Amino acid sequence: MTPPDDQHLADESKRLLLLGRRVLVVEDEYFIADEIRRFLIDHGANVVGPFPNMAMGLDLLAAREVDCAVLDIDLHGESVFPLAHALRAKSVPWVYVTGYHARDIPSGLEGTAYIAKPINETALIGALHGLI
Repeated sequence: MTPPDDQHLADESKRLLLLGRRVLVVEDEYFIADEIRRFLIDHGANVVGPFPNMAMGLDLLAAREVDCAVLDIDLHGESVFPLAHALRAKSVPWVYVTGYHARDIPSGLEGTAYIAKPINETALIGALHGLI
């Protein structure tokens, strides 16, 4: 049996960046939500959701602990910012993954990571890893 090469070790290390972390995903576009879910699972996360609206995210947050969250800003015309406030109140970090501009984030909710769509897996995982 040959020993693993450096690339194999790097890939395995990368896959484990979020090992066991509970990540809440709130995204209303099915294919984007599924892509985020797959990225997170590939990196060892336990995905909570994805949920297509803020109310479901708030209900989950009231019932379970999460380590971090991935939020779309606009959920079929509904703002995700009340959920962001609830996350902040519980000291849960989050990443915005959105087509909106960073300047659209209201005062008091900035300072979190921001990833523009289309999503780059490396950027998303790096941003989450930097928060937790």
